Amino acid sequence: MWHCSVASKLVFPILRRETVAREVLNGVGDAGLGEWTEDARVAFHLRRRLTPVEAATTGPVIDVRGTPEGARRVRALLQAAPHLHTMAAREARI
Repeated sequence: MWHCSVASKLVFPILRRETVAREVLNGVGDAGLGEWTEDARVAFHLRRRLTPVEAATTGPVIDVRGTPEGARRVRALLQAAPHLHTMAAREARI
């Protein structure tokens, strides 16, 4: 999945964050296969499924959230970037 987050309200006004995210993901993924947006307080998020060609290079998709593998990945991430604890824990559902 492709994912772009645009967070800076000082650089990108709220009304422009979606446009910027779409510009960033222009030419990648396939919105027809699935696309999700979330206009959160801190950032605008745009997620889009990979094209079949893109997916062929990454291997099978596995949702590791809430699994021991997901927890292992979050622990590794937090060693490198401890300030991401709240966000990472939410994404991993731990």
